[in-house]
Amino acid sequence: MRIFVTGVTGQLGRVLAKTLSKRHEVVGLARPNSQTQQVVANLSKLVLGDLLYPEGFIDEVAVCDCIIFNAAVYRDSGVNTDTYFKVNVGSLARVFELLRKRGNVRAKKAILVSTNAVHDLTKDKPVTETSPYRPADYYQYSKLLAEFEFLKWVEILGFQGNIVRPAMIWGDG
Repeated sequence: MRIFVTGVTGQLGRVLAKTLSKRHEVVGLARPNSQTQQVVANLSKLVLGDLLYPEGFIDEVAVCDCIIFNAAVYRDSGVNTDTYFKVNVGSLARVFELLRKRGNVRAKKAILVSTNAVHDLTKDKPVTETSPYRPADYYQYSKLLAEFEFLKWVEILGFQGNIVRPAMIWGDG
């Protein structure tokens, strides 16, 4: 399978690309200013681009069997709150919109990496898919909105879609 993965230079993305590359062709998206030397060996192809401008890489997405939306703006200092929504929600919608307009798309599967923090982490233990939503900050709220946007688009495009909600990730890889 040929899999397009966004955010391959991030903490989760590096491990994801390495693991997937053992059995699949991995096309990885990284920002031009990223430290790509750590992941190049695990990729069939490295694509430099910006999620805010998917027009620059949409042709690469279109020839993959699966898309994994892994990249996100996280809680970095100095991040404007609008940036969370532009990147984490808007870019995802734009990729799907461009795929629909393009037509002749090979991909029929998509995965969104979200966060378990879209739920109220203070009440129900363990958190399940039926736990109430209660994002506590802009990052978490943007990921929840991204989930709703993702579900809308996989239905529109007839994709098989899955949302993964990892818990907090600690350490390098």
